[in-house]
Amino acid sequence: MVEVLRPVKSPERLSPEKPFLVLAHAYQPHREPLLPSGGRLNVVSGINEEIYNQVYKPIFAEGDSLPRGIVFSFYPGLRDWLKNAHPQEFQRIVEKINAIPNKEYHVLGDPYIHLILPLQPKEDQDMLIKIGKEAFKRDLGFEPKGIWLPEAAVSRTTLEVASDNGYEFVALRDNQLRQSDVNPIRVNTRNGKGISVVHFNSGLSGSLSFDDGVSLNADSFLDNLSRLDSKTVVVGSDIELYGHHKKNRDKFLNYLEKPGTLEKHGFVPFDVKKALEETDGQITDINEGSSWSCEHNLGRWTGECACDNANERTRSDKGRFYQTLSEYGRELNTRLDVLNSNWRTEFMEFFLKNRGVMFSSGEIPVIGDDDKLFWAKYSEFVGKTSCGWFFGGEGSPEREIPRVMIEEIEKLVPDIAEHTVFLFLLDKSSKTSIMITGM
Repeated sequence: MVEVLRPVKSPERLSPEKPFLVLAHAYQPHREPLLPSGGRLNVVSGINEEIYNQVYKPIFAEGDSLPRGIVFSFYPGLRDWLKNAHPQEFQRIVEKINAIPNKEYHVLGDPYIHLILPLQPKEDQDMLIKIGKEAFKRDLGFEPKGIWLPEAAVSRTTLEVASDNGYEFVALRDNQLRQSDVNPIRVNTRNGKGISVVHFNSGLSGSLSFDDGVSLNADSFLDNLSRLDSKTVVVGSDIELYGHHKKNRDKFLNYLEKPGTLEKHGFVPFDVKKALEETDGQITDINEGSSWSCEHNLGRWTGECACDNANERTRSDKGRFYQTLSEYGRELNTRLDVLNSNWRTEFMEFFLKNRGVMFSSGEIPVIGDDDKLFWAKYSEFVGKTSCGWFFGGEGSPEREIPRVMIEEIEKLVPDIAEHTVFLFLLDKSSKTSIMITGM
């Protein structure tokens, strides 16, 4: 049992009190995406209910309010599942979100599909960020001011696109920045607007995520943090840490954010809105092509490094799959550009109209010739979902996502391979098993 309520002697009160913030990534992948040719992928779909009961129910659905001091993403994979599996609880969560003061700064936006944005063409990044922001507005009723990039993968182009779409800040790790002595800190963008970065401490966050002893007692945790020589303390993690990866840690988080807990250790909740308004104007730059889970120029998703302990065969598969999806994506963009210079606006409307059946439930549509390129584009994006490379080992269902979606594109656009230059040949003899439902 996690011990969170045993009082400890508080340190001498600091003056002024230190701002403290938990940045949390609330995400589950779309586990049953539609296959345009018929049926759905079933990618370990039963796990969502388990995680819901361990994490999202005690932290988000129960009680009268959300933890007061966290800033969190609320990705569509989780929202879409909650809307179908627990619709009443989802509505209560939405109501509690809308009761948060300055909610626009507490719940972070997203690009809807959890793919690695810096590896996409700038126009595709822009399209996905626009889709994500509009879906967020429709689901929650307001527009977010900050964005959580998938895997915190970042490039200067990605920040420019986020800034162009009205985002004021992005959440990153401190070691993704050239310097991080103030928080938030500004990064210049080529559009001249710039964007702020609210960054979390890599060392503290790593200890919280991987050291079982760190989160045993919330008072002791804050007692130790109060001795740090820093103006602010920000930790970041997947929110599944609090109850799924580490059992019963939902109690740790809820007690940590209980009124009075921070204050008795010399902390106050980090007011992101106020901090952005009072930033001292210090400018830094990002480490281009970095993420919070790969330090090798995003090679984890292109088969060029072994960050996930993948063997050589798996890395080779990832390289072939990613190259194929990228080549197909460029060819689809070229064909759509020829047909209609305004296709991106129409694709966004198509995506938002069909996102329910794409990712949740509903009758599989009859796809006419006019829609095949749009469904192929959808398949490319789903095939690039980071989970297809991130979770599981060789032969796991997640690894099948890119292979299956490549086949979907080829069914929709049979001649696409003939018009595409490949650096790799797709080895379809390496198929592993995955469940396809609804055929």
